Amino acid sequence: TSGRLVTQGKQAFTYGYLEFKAKVPLQKGCWPCIWMLPENNAYGIWPRSGEIDIMESSMNVWQDKVYGTAHCYAGYGGNPVKSTGVTVKKLNKRWHVYAINWTPEGITWYIDGKVISEYRNPHNDEDGWMAWPFDQNFHIIMNVAMGGTLGGDIDPKIKECTMEVDYVRLYQ
Repeated sequence: TSGRLVTQGKQAFTYGYLEFKAKVPLQKGCWPCIWMLPENNAYGIWPRSGEIDIMESSMNVWQDKVYGTAHCYAGYGGNPVKSTGVTVKKLNKRWHVYAINWTPEGITWYIDGKVISEYRNPHNDEDGWMAWPFDQNFHIIMNVAMGGTLGGDIDPKIKECTMEVDYVRLYQ
Protein backbone atom coordinates (compact mmCIF):
# COMPACT_ATOMS: atom_id res chain seq x y z
CA THR A 1 0.00 0.00 0.00
CA SER A 2 3.05 2.25 -0.17
CA GLY A 3 3.99 3.83 -3.48
CA ARG A 4 6.56 6.10 -5.05
CA LEU A 5 7.44 7.86 -8.27
CA VAL A 6 11.16 8.21 -9.00
CA THR A 7 12.89 10.18 -11.76
CA GLN A 8 16.27 8.40 -11.39
CA GLY A 9 17.61 7.55 -14.84
CA LYS A 10 14.97 9.80 -16.42
CA GLN A 11 15.48 13.33 -15.04
CA ALA A 12 18.16 14.69 -12.74
CA PHE A 13 19.53 18.18 -12.29
CA THR A 14 21.94 20.33 -10.29
CA TYR A 15 20.52 23.58 -8.89
CA GLY A 16 17.25 25.31 -9.61
CA TYR A 17 13.94 26.34 -8.10
CA LEU A 18 11.74 23.26 -7.64
CA GLU A 19 8.14 23.39 -6.46
CA PHE A 20 5.32 20.93 -5.86
CA LYS A 21 1.67 21.74 -5.32
CA ALA A 22 0.09 19.04 -3.21
CA LYS A 23 -2.51 17.91 -0.69
CA VAL A 24 -0.90 15.74 1.98
CA PRO A 25 -2.62 12.85 3.80
CA LEU A 26 -3.26 13.21 7.54
CA GLN A 27 -4.06 9.65 8.58
CA LYS A 28 -1.92 8.17 11.34
CA GLY A 29 0.48 5.70 9.80
CA CYS A 30 0.95 7.68 6.56
CA TRP A 31 4.40 9.06 5.76
CA PRO A 32 4.26 11.35 2.70
CA CYS A 33 7.47 12.86 1.40
CA ILE A 34 8.74 14.78 -1.63
CA TRP A 35 12.50 14.48 -1.64
CA MET A 36 15.68 14.18 -3.68
CA LEU A 37 18.65 11.84 -3.78
CA PRO A 38 21.87 12.03 -5.80
CA GLU A 39 21.76 10.45 -9.24
CA ASN A 40 25.17 8.77 -8.97
CA ASN A 41 26.33 9.01 -5.32
CA ALA A 42 29.51 10.91 -6.16
CA TYR A 43 30.70 10.81 -2.53
CA GLY A 44 29.46 7.33 -1.60
CA ILE A 45 26.20 5.85 -0.37
CA TRP A 46 23.77 7.62 1.98
CA PRO A 47 24.36 9.83 3.84
CA ARG A 48 27.69 10.72 2.19
CA SER A 49 26.21 12.03 -1.07
CA GLY A 50 23.32 13.85 0.61
CA GLU A 51 19.53 13.97 0.65
CA ILE A 52 17.21 16.95 0.29
CA ASP A 53 13.70 16.62 1.74
CA ILE A 54 11.45 19.28 0.26
CA MET A 55 8.40 18.21 2.28
CA GLU A 56 8.04 15.39 4.77
CA SER A 57 5.13 14.74 7.11
CA SER A 58 4.03 12.21 9.72
CA MET A 59 0.94 12.56 11.86
CA ASN A 60 2.26 9.93 14.30
CA VAL A 61 5.41 11.96 14.93
CA TRP A 62 4.83 15.63 14.08
CA GLN A 63 1.01 16.09 14.07
CA ASP A 64 0.22 19.00 11.70
CA LYS A 65 3.82 19.93 10.86
CA VAL A 66 5.75 19.44 7.66
CA TYR A 67 9.52 19.48 7.48
CA GLY A 68 12.19 20.59 5.04
CA THR A 69 15.50 18.85 5.73
CA ALA A 70 19.04 18.40 4.41
CA HIS A 71 20.98 15.27 5.30
CA CYS A 72 24.69 14.71 4.61
CA TYR A 73 27.68 13.13 6.31
CA ALA A 74 28.00 16.16 8.63
CA GLY A 75 24.44 15.55 9.94
CA TYR A 76 21.87 12.88 9.11
CA GLY A 77 19.06 10.69 10.39
CA GLY A 78 17.66 12.07 13.64
CA ASN A 79 20.42 14.71 13.70
CA PRO A 80 20.31 16.26 10.20
CA VAL A 81 22.54 19.11 9.16
CA LYS A 82 19.37 21.26 8.76
CA SER A 83 15.71 20.52 9.55
CA THR A 84 12.82 22.89 10.11
CA GLY A 85 9.22 22.00 10.81
CA VAL A 86 6.31 24.36 10.45
CA THR A 87 2.62 23.98 11.17
CA VAL A 88 0.51 23.89 8.03
CA LYS A 89 -3.27 23.99 8.44
CA LYS A 90 -5.54 21.73 6.43
CA LEU A 91 -2.71 19.76 4.81
CA ASN A 92 -5.16 17.39 3.16
CA LYS A 93 -7.94 19.89 2.33
CA ARG A 94 -6.06 22.75 0.68
CA TRP A 95 -3.42 22.88 -2.01
CA HIS A 96 -0.07 23.96 -0.60
CA VAL A 97 3.09 24.73 -2.54
CA TYR A 98 6.31 23.20 -1.21
CA ALA A 99 9.52 24.46 -2.79
CA ILE A 100 13.28 24.78 -2.59
CA ASN A 101 15.67 27.19 -4.22
CA TRP A 102 18.91 25.26 -4.58
CA THR A 103 22.04 27.16 -5.63
CA PRO A 104 25.80 26.69 -5.17
CA GLU A 105 25.46 29.00 -2.15
CA GLY A 106 22.65 27.25 -0.30
CA ILE A 107 19.24 25.60 -0.13
CA THR A 108 16.18 27.64 0.87
CA TRP A 109 12.86 25.96 1.70
CA TYR A 110 9.46 27.57 1.11
CA ILE A 111 5.86 26.73 1.94
CA ASP A 112 3.20 28.72 0.12
CA GLY A 113 5.80 31.28 -0.95
CA LYS A 114 7.15 31.94 2.55
CA VAL A 115 10.73 31.09 3.53
CA ILE A 116 10.77 28.50 6.32
CA SER A 117 14.45 27.63 6.44
CA GLU A 118 17.86 27.92 4.82
CA TYR A 119 21.05 25.89 4.79
CA ARG A 120 24.05 27.86 3.56
CA ASN A 121 26.99 26.18 1.85
CA PRO A 122 29.67 26.40 4.54
CA HIS A 123 32.47 26.54 1.92
CA ASN A 124 34.54 24.70 4.48
CA ASP A 125 37.68 23.26 2.91
CA GLU A 126 38.28 21.07 5.96
CA ASP A 127 34.88 19.32 5.75
CA GLY A 128 34.37 19.75 1.98
CA TRP A 129 31.83 17.26 0.64
CA MET A 130 30.90 16.09 4.17
CA ALA A 131 29.03 19.35 4.81
CA TRP A 132 28.09 20.17 1.20
CA PRO A 133 27.62 17.20 -1.15
CA PHE A 134 24.89 19.20 -2.92
CA ASP A 135 27.01 19.98 -6.00
CA GLN A 136 25.92 17.02 -8.13
CA ASN A 137 22.83 15.89 -10.05
CA PHE A 138 19.89 14.85 -7.88
CA HIS A 139 16.67 13.10 -8.89
CA ILE A 140 13.16 13.51 -7.45
CA ILE A 141 11.18 11.00 -5.39
CA MET A 142 7.53 11.45 -4.42
CA ASN A 143 6.22 8.80 -2.10
CA VAL A 144 3.63 7.89 0.47
CA ALA A 145 4.70 5.11 2.80
CA MET A 146 2.37 3.34 5.18
CA GLY A 147 4.11 2.58 8.44
CA GLY A 148 7.87 2.60 8.60
CA THR A 149 10.25 4.61 10.75
CA LEU A 150 8.28 7.88 10.65
CA GLY A 151 4.93 6.51 9.54
CA GLY A 152 4.65 4.57 12.75
CA ASP A 153 1.65 2.49 13.67
CA ILE A 154 -1.05 2.42 10.99
CA ASP A 155 -4.56 3.27 12.13
CA PRO A 156 -6.44 -0.05 11.67
CA LYS A 157 -9.41 1.86 10.18
CA ILE A 158 -7.44 3.01 7.13
CA LYS A 159 -6.50 0.91 4.14
CA GLU A 160 -4.77 3.56 2.02
CA CYS A 161 -3.27 7.04 2.04
CA THR A 162 -3.42 9.47 -0.85
CA MET A 163 -1.16 12.40 -1.65
CA GLU A 164 -2.62 14.48 -4.45
CA VAL A 165 -0.06 16.33 -6.58
CA ASP A 166 -1.28 19.08 -8.89
CA TYR A 167 2.12 19.82 -10.44
CA VAL A 168 5.89 19.58 -10.20
CA ARG A 169 7.86 22.46 -11.72
CA LEU A 170 11.57 23.03 -12.11
CA TYR A 171 13.00 26.41 -13.08
CA GLN A 172 16.65 26.74 -14.03
